[in-house]
Amino acid sequence: MQYQFQNWYHFTWLSGSDPVQNLVHQIDNASWVLGDAAPAAAWGFGGRQVCTDPNQYGDELDHHAIVYEYADGKRLFAHGRHIPGCYNQAAVIAQGTKGRALMPARPYIEGENPWRFEASETATSMMDNEHKALFDAVRSGTPINNGQAMCHSSMLSILGEMVCCTGQQMTWEQVMNSELSFALPRYGWDVEPPIKPGADGHYPAILPGITKLG
Repeated sequence: MQYQFQNWYHFTWLSGSDPVQNLVHQIDNASWVLGDAAPAAAWGFGGRQVCTDPNQYGDELDHHAIVYEYADGKRLFAHGRHIPGCYNQAAVIAQGTKGRALMPARPYIEGENPWRFEASETATSMMDNEHKALFDAVRSGTPINNGQAMCHSSMLSILGEMVCCTGQQMTWEQVMNSELSFALPRYGWDVEPPIKPGADGHYPAILPGITKLG
């Protein structure tokens, strides 16, 4: 248990894997573009291409690709990897009939109505702004409750992780009604973790098409 807590980043039951701990930010942004609507279903794939040492990397996959399908025909494609030495980009691209919006750190729009974000000389960072909003809310007694949106984005990410691990398509209703839980009956260094090394001393890898979740 102590080893897994020290290496929590690479155990799905502790970190949620890459869709839940990293890709969730882009999924959250893209979901906002789509009006935070629930998808009808999702499917995807993932694997371990480079981070294959089970003693160092636990049971996590090192790359994921997820397709969220919406009832009105829209699609959300989410891709992520945590493989050393590779090209990295954290961005959302919304493709429409009249152009596309690119949302990295400095967003811009290409197409019929082009636009580019231009920060003023007095602009402050989004981190400063969100803390100011928090402190102002506390001081004024007017709480900011983004719980619904945060839970929705978290569930989208959990759905993405589940379909990548199992290799199966899942509906929104299935994941919302899933009884999957990594919660332990109690917590302590003497508690048995939900994943343990196999007879060979190695942690078993997740195998899409074989692994069952939810």
